[in-house]
Amino acid sequence: MEIVERRKAIESGLPRFYTGKTCKHGHVSERYTSTGGCIACLRPDIAKPPTAPTVDVRALAIADGRTQYTLGTPCKRGHVAARYTSNGQCVVCLRRPRHGTTRITLHGPASVIDAVLDYFNLLMEDVGPVLRPDQMTGGAALAAHNLAKLEAKYGPIK
Repeated sequence: MEIVERRKAIESGLPRFYTGKTCKHGHVSERYTSTGGCIACLRPDIAKPPTAPTVDVRALAIADGRTQYTLGTPCKRGHVAARYTSNGQCVVCLRRPRHGTTRITLHGPASVIDAVLDYFNLLMEDVGPVLRPDQMTGGAALAAHNLAKLEAKYGPIK
């Protein structure tokens, strides 16, 4: 390729010119006369070899019938852990309690609910009430409301 300065290329009306020097990214290629930009930098399809098609790990895990898959990259909170195939979220993030609260949802037969209530009663014997009803707001008020509904249905909780 013949070395041509940009001024001479502009005077000659050439769309591109070649200096023989590398650009700041290390390409030794022609440059556009209008901007002076490197063709390889401005047209990445020319400069970079085609990449292999990406594999959708989540879709493969779903096809295999798995509930979790691993990417090997961190989630937005920095955990390098498995992710659920159902929603793509990090397993560690979803297992952590949010805002210091713990939710108990009672489903199932009465025997299971009674066992949960017995366990709750044992915990409350040692701890006692944390907040008075007039101090409760937000999630605590909702918990107190749900507790009142449970007491109405199953009797007083110690």
